[in-house]
Amino acid sequence: MGVGIGSGQERCVDAVRQALNSPLLEVSPEGARGVL
Repeated sequence: MGVGIGSGQERCVDAVRQALNSPLLEVSPEGARGVL
């Protein structure tokens, strides 16, 4: 599980990047077609 927070015009993109780069993820999201 990953969590991200963003602000400003790019808040959604920032939050997704933070969540996907979370050290809590045990599996790389590389090659994934979608995330929740």
